[in-house]
Amino acid sequence: MLFRRLTSLPGVAIALFAGSAWALAADRIAHRLGVHEPAPAVGLLAGVLIALALWRRDVADTLEASVQRMRCPSCGGALTSTHEHAGDVHPGGLREWDCASCGFAHVAPLTCADCGP
Repeated sequence: MLFRRLTSLPGVAIALFAGSAWALAADRIAHRLGVHEPAPAVGLLAGVLIALALWRRDVADTLEASVQRMRCPSCGGALTSTHEHAGDVHPGGLREWDCASCGFAHVAPLTCADCGP
């Protein structure tokens, strides 16, 4: 369920298109540099790396947008937010978002003005 909520069709399509373009380009460049036999593997590796990087960025953007709207990216329910001020245990403040419906939790470092040095 979380996987479906964190992937958008346009984001996946762009990642696959860009990965395919980079795979073709890396294959051709490796072939021109005289690396004939491993050229397809070099192209495939470059394409997969680009596609995964773009997909992870899309997932992170989707997660951040959901958290800013205070909606759970997994089930769409409301999120509750808590803040822990900086202290002896951790040097900076922490913000935690929780969903009571599905148990989703997300933590990010966030130091507010009231967090002491």
